[in-house]
Amino acid sequence: MECRWRKIHHEGFGDVARGAAATRLNVLRYVGHRPGMVIDLGCGSGILSRAVSDAVCDVLGVDYLEDLGRLSRC
Repeated sequence: MECRWRKIHHEGFGDVARGAAATRLNVLRYVGHRPGMVIDLGCGSGILSRAVSDAVCDVLGVDYLEDLGRLSRC
């Protein structure tokens, strides 16, 4: 089961997450986000969380599926 969810997310929805990350970063920059923490509910495998974390601040990613939460910490 674990491999199945990872494959579905990365191959089927990875581009969506990367596009959402770019949009989220633009919004954070526009509003003048100060250092702090962003919470990513439904983080999936952490694609968006990683992009935001690398660019501007700390991120706490949470997902209902334990399998995806494990992947997001890799």
